[in-house]
Amino acid sequence: MAGPTQKPLIKIHIKSEQQTTLSYRDSNTVAFNRERVDGEITPVRAEQSSTRDNKDTQYGAHLAIDLNMDTHSDTGVVKSWLKLTLGEEHCVEKVEMRYEGSSRYWTYTQQYCSHCEGYFCNLYSLTVSMRLGESSTLPAASDCKNGNTVILEKIDRLLNLINPYTLTVKELLVFGKREDTTADCSNLESRWNNADVVTEPALPVEHGTNLILSCPEGYTNKGGNVATCQDGKVVLTNQPPDCRCEFAFKLYRLFDD
Repeated sequence: MAGPTQKPLIKIHIKSEQQTTLSYRDSNTVAFNRERVDGEITPVRAEQSSTRDNKDTQYGAHLAIDLNMDTHSDTGVVKSWLKLTLGEEHCVEKVEMRYEGSSRYWTYTQQYCSHCEGYFCNLYSLTVSMRLGESSTLPAASDCKNGNTVILEKIDRLLNLINPYTLTVKELLVFGKREDTTADCSNLESRWNNADVVTEPALPVEHGTNLILSCPEGYTNKGGNVATCQDGKVVLTNQPPDCRCEFAFKLYRLFDD
């Protein structure tokens, strides 16, 4: 007797931080595991308002962050929410609710304001915040929201009566704003500024720019003069500049002779 026929491999494209191709077989017996996306934060815990039929193994909150698109979390009929705890504080740039073939996602375009794109966005609300009693330690930004928890809620509307299990989540992805590791250089160390050392080209300059350091008029540089802008700091490639007054230097040479 012939065994069951394996169903064909289907490829879908899902919009995320980068265009990603995921593959799965249309079968309940083959797991559809996704890979964590670049920039994605790994939550430390998932909780929800209630669990459908009290079946935590089948519908628990942890299934919304298990990297498996064949599983999902599902709440009961009470006011529904799903909460992710991120561990440490992040500046959250985007949250994506991923489901078969597409996704619904929220981006922070202004401080404390999120914008949702995708089907039925009006049925959901998303909040990024600090845990109760904790304060943010990160500087405020215009394109991300500081917090260590993410709460997704299903809004009570007439359409919700069609589906008594009000919040079903395949995968909820959270993305943090990545730090800029190639900052520009805008100033020199204070000791060089005090000596009126100047650069060519003049500051500010972009990361990776090579610089020539020189002393002000009337002074002679008896030290190094080459530097590079690296991650917001002017880094010397040889010894530091040593500016000496030309008159004093000439007088020293006269008596030395």
